[in-house]
Amino acid sequence: MNKVKLPDKRRAERIGIPVRISYRLKGKGVYQEAACVDISGLGVKLRLEEELIEGSPIEVRFYFGDDPLAFQGCCRVSWCRKLKKDNFQVGLEFLKIKDKACFGQVICEK
Repeated sequence: MNKVKLPDKRRAERIGIPVRISYRLKGKGVYQEAACVDISGLGVKLRLEEELIEGSPIEVRFYFGDDPLAFQGCCRVSWCRKLKKDNFQVGLEFLKIKDKACFGQVICEK
C-alpha cells in the first residue's frame, strides 16, 4: 500500500535559527527560558518543561546573538503536546511584535 503525502498546512516557512527566548503568562510571574525549535513570521515552536493551556496569552522576548533584548511581543498558545520525560512542545502564534518589520528582517537574515 502506498502512502499518500498530504499537503503541508503551514501558512509560513519555518526555520531553525539560534535564538534565545524567554516567556511568561501575560502580566504574571517572571520570564523563564525556553528552547526554540523553529520560528516563522507567524509563530514559534518551543520546547518547555511545563504544560501551557491552549489559548493562553503569553509574553515573549527574543534574543538574537549578543543583543540583550532584540524583540518582545505577545502570543497565544495554539497547541501543546507532551513529549517524553516531562517535556512539552508548544506552538505559539504571534499576536503583536514590537518593531515587526525589523523582526521579520532579522528572521530572514538568519
